[in-house]
Amino acid sequence: MDFEIKKGSIVSSFLLGVSLALGWTPCISPILSSVLMLAASRKSSLIGAYYLLVYSMGLLIPFLIFSMFINKSKTFSKFIMQKSNIIKILAGVILILTGILLFTGKLYILTNLLGGY
Repeated sequence: MDFEIKKGSIVSSFLLGVSLALGWTPCISPILSSVLMLAASRKSSLIGAYYLLVYSMGLLIPFLIFSMFINKSKTFSKFIMQKSNIIKILAGVILILTGILLFTGKLYILTNLLGGY
């Protein structure tokens, strides 16, 4: 018995959504739980709803922009894929430097650099 999933079908869209959700769960869960705890600790449920709305917009807006400019985003995606090794190395260096700053108790340097208080 052969089972073929066609591109652009409801099944393929569902499977893409499931795989995206499974892949993002470890990344999103700590942030979402922090937002939920912050929202639950407020006296007004409207303030909590506002926090969740802002969090949701932070997830929605990049996807919305990407989908609005899908033709240009294909070109951008190709460019990113061509430069992926450089991006991986740069991201690794940033993570290592952030880890060193965190370990030495000097993370405030990064905060000051990025315009924090």
